Amino acid sequence: MLGYKNESKRGRIIPVRVFDQINQLADIKEIRADVAGVFSQVLQDTLRRLDKTYKAFFGRVKRWQKLDFPVSKAAIDMTVSPTRKAGSS
Repeated sequence: MLGYKNESKRGRIIPVRVFDQINQLADIKEIRADVAGVFSQVLQDTLRRLDKTYKAFFGRVKRWQKLDFPVSKAAIDMTVSPTRKAGSS
C-alpha cells in the first residue's frame, strides 16, 4: 500500500501519506475480498509500522549510514517461535 502518486500536471512525484492510506482502507475493504476479513485496526497498525520502518531506512540513506533492508521489530519477533522465547534453548 505504501507508494507514491504521480501528479501529471507538473511532473512531480508526491508521497502518499500514511494518514491518507488509512482513510482509504474502508474503500479498499469493499473492493478486495482478501482484505475485507481483516480488522481495520490491524491494517492501520501495519501501515503505521511500515511507515515508521521506511522512514528510518530513508533517514539512514540520507545520513549515509549502513543500508540494510528495512525490517521492523515486529517482523523479527514473528520469526521467533511463539512457544519458545528468543534466546532460550
